[in-house]
Amino acid sequence: LTREINKEWGGCSKAGTAVRMAIYPLRHMADYNISGPLNAIAKIVQKLDTDQPVGRRAICFSKHKQVLDGFNLNKQNTLDSVVRSPLNFIFDRCEGKATIDLPSLNPKINFTNKYQRPLFRFVTVLGMISDMEYNDEYQMYKPLHAEIHGRSVTVTSEWYSSLLPFDGLSLELSLKRRSRP
Repeated sequence: LTREINKEWGGCSKAGTAVRMAIYPLRHMADYNISGPLNAIAKIVQKLDTDQPVGRRAICFSKHKQVLDGFNLNKQNTLDSVVRSPLNFIFDRCEGKATIDLPSLNPKINFTNKYQRPLFRFVTVLGMISDMEYNDEYQMYKPLHAEIHGRSVTVTSEWYSSLLPFDGLSLELSLKRRSRP
């Protein structure tokens, strides 16, 4: 049983690594080590697989993507404590596209500049990860779609003054999918 559990934890570690790779351009924003919490989220997803025995349970983020809701790169200065208006997202999984509508911001109302920086910008990342399952041939966990596993695209806005109102902005991100054989 210990070996089976260790195999599963190895799969969770690989899944957590894929999530980290997908959000790699934002790694410098984290104020703590996010590896452990991401691996723990992968373990939660793995435990939701009741079809396979222990040691072979799949990690299906596609079925349980809500477990990543609320994950923050920061513990002290979360995005919603800096930008105090909701951001709107539109995702198109089939096309590998996302649109993020950034709200109008006013430093006196819904934008907090905790470090008193003169300028700010938005860095957005759209990443993809594949579900993972245990592969008997390789005796390890493998992504179902290795060609997309951990891929990402980044869009960065212009710099804006922290002292002036920001009119809002819509950013579009697109991951061009590679054709499958």
